[in-house]
Amino acid sequence: HQTCCINFTTYDMQHLQDTINPSMSHRDIMLHACDDPSNPGYHPFWYARVIGIYRCLTRLCNQPEFQEIHFLWIRWLGRSENHVRAAINPHFLDQVGFVTQDDDMDIFGFVNPA
Repeated sequence: HQTCCINFTTYDMQHLQDTINPSMSHRDIMLHACDDPSNPGYHPFWYARVIGIYRCLTRLCNQPEFQEIHFLWIRWLGRSENHVRAAINPHFLDQVGFVTQDDDMDIFGFVNPA
């Protein structure tokens, strides 16, 4: 079955591993945002739900060898309008929900798990 194991370092320098499985409840992820911090409404993280885990063999132009590429197919999650609560009290977790077609962004995308 489809799983993706992610190795990471915790705030207290412990090395841990987490598993993403799109067919189970453990399928939501957060990523560092690539947005400009000076933009109004900046938030340091993006949120997504993993729909599928894939790999493919591909060859880049002018490269003789094929490479195995891993990627996650995701549906973007957006922060709820209740994020003002989190700004007032940083101990509140962000509330997220599915991005709708009406929003100004794509609702599906691909993420490199590396």
